[in-house]
Amino acid sequence: MNYNNFKKELGQNFIRDEDVLDDFLAKIDPKEDEYIIEIGPGDGALTERLIPNSKKAISIEVDGELVGLLNIKFKDVELEEPISNKWKVTNQNVLALDISKTIKELIENNKEKNIKIKIVGSLPYNISKPIIQKFIEFEYDTITELNGSTPEIYFLIQKEVAEDYEAKAPKSSFLSNYLQVYAKAKYLMTIDKEMFEPEPKVDGGLLKITIGNELTKKMSLEEKQKLIKFIHAGFASPRKTLLNNFKNIDFDLNKLKELKLKELIRPAELSFKDWINLYK
Repeated sequence: MNYNNFKKELGQNFIRDEDVLDDFLAKIDPKEDEYIIEIGPGDGALTERLIPNSKKAISIEVDGELVGLLNIKFKDVELEEPISNKWKVTNQNVLALDISKTIKELIENNKEKNIKIKIVGSLPYNISKPIIQKFIEFEYDTITELNGSTPEIYFLIQKEVAEDYEAKAPKSSFLSNYLQVYAKAKYLMTIDKEMFEPEPKVDGGLLKITIGNELTKKMSLEEKQKLIKFIHAGFASPRKTLLNNFKNIDFDLNKLKELKLKELIRPAELSFKDWINLYK
């Protein structure tokens, strides 16, 4: 599909390199029994690799022009079953997406247990954070059809931001600790900016997000939100010491000593477990 009507306001930058797309697919590693929710299919370069390698896929695309072109592109694709049984595209803004409804539609009429879902996509760099927030904070256990299974998420975002989400002590960030309240992250690969059309200003980074964290699984939603506010206060000025950031909070210095943390420790030096212990 030769698409050249790129819309800057939608953050459209498409991967054109076939080898990079193959590497991207290999990292996602879709299986024939897995369901795929694809965010921002663009011109369908990754989509055409996902469809034959998964049980069923739904693509979410905000650009109506692309939706029409994608339907044309995949109308006559040759598969063992009709394309309508394997894939559909929905014209919708992902930030307004009803995740519960989408998952139920994706796995409708399936009576199997432990259904496996992967959420994948190349996100517009300017709105990647609210999209990630939407998908990691969603209560997946409310979808009873999943029988306890939670999806894996593969998002291509700005390289530096992807690295921030994965960062660990002594170079952790607010983003990496925030994400760990709900999930775990792993940086998988870098995609050079030259591999995109049009070329963005920065490289991309593929991030794998696995929903769930043993350290917070017993916390209520309210407790998780309080923990995030506590961590956010600790990172108010990342280069300053933790105590300096907590100077307006009734915080007992002895708690640092009890947890064997140095008095002049900076927020980036704390592990996620340290933050939970301090919060408690």
